[in-house]
Amino acid sequence: MAPADETTTASLPGSTGSAQQEQASSRLEVALSSSDRLEAKAGERIAFPVVIDATEALPAQSIVAIAALPDGASFSSGRPYGDTGWSLRPDEIGDLWLQLPAQSGVSHIGLELVAGDGTVLAQSETQVSIVAPPQVATDASITSALPEEPAKVELAVPVADLPPPLERKPSSRVTDEAPVKVNTVKVVTIEPPRQKRRHDGAYALGSPADQATASGEWMETKTAVDMHAKAQQSSETVKVAEKGIKLRVTARDKNWIQANDPASSTTGWIYNRFLKPSDPPAQ
Repeated sequence: MAPADETTTASLPGSTGSAQQEQASSRLEVALSSSDRLEAKAGERIAFPVVIDATEALPAQSIVAIAALPDGASFSSGRPYGDTGWSLRPDEIGDLWLQLPAQSGVSHIGLELVAGDGTVLAQSETQVSIVAPPQVATDASITSALPEEPAKVELAVPVADLPPPLERKPSSRVTDEAPVKVNTVKVVTIEPPRQKRRHDGAYALGSPADQATASGEWMETKTAVDMHAKAQQSSETVKVAEKGIKLRVTARDKNWIQANDPASSTTGWIYNRFLKPSDPPAQ
């Protein structure tokens, strides 16, 4: 008969499997690293190094979520979400570049490594200082840089001893004829005004869907971006449009543009700052 203190885990179903899972999760140590501070001129494209150091393989469907991007900034990889957010897979952070907007300012960009179940595994923050480009010299600064006027030279001869100025004699040719008047009549043909093409640009507010379709307006994606089922960031993603794809505009809703991909016949909503006007694709 076995002693009383030799109770085994076999009497506890499932206890061994849960213990192994806890040991596996406790072995995972993750560090997310990025530059503490970056400084560049407005409109420049700079390297944005991000490094993940983990003792074990990352959980499935892990992503790097980036928040508080400067308005108008974008990365060379990944996908945007919302107005100032970006997401990247762990295999997309290598050789990462950040395109800065034209305006200057300071932004504190937050980075989080998030598992598929929403658990935050590691965090980091990078301060990006955007400085304005050098200004062109103004008229006032150019004027101040001009040499001073030369000093006036005093005459060695007194003014009283100078000869008197020459007098202008009246012209001997005098005519009493009245000036000739010429009346010219010019016939101008006024053509009726041509109908202008409505084009609001990538940042325009909404316009009727039928006008956008009739104009044959086309847009091109600046980077890889999600196409949503509705003009809302929280709506379902119907497709991820790659960078450089030409899309036909079908409707507008404030800052959202509904576009159709002729190659896949997919229609979805895209936030307008990730699109730019384009010519129709070649037939």
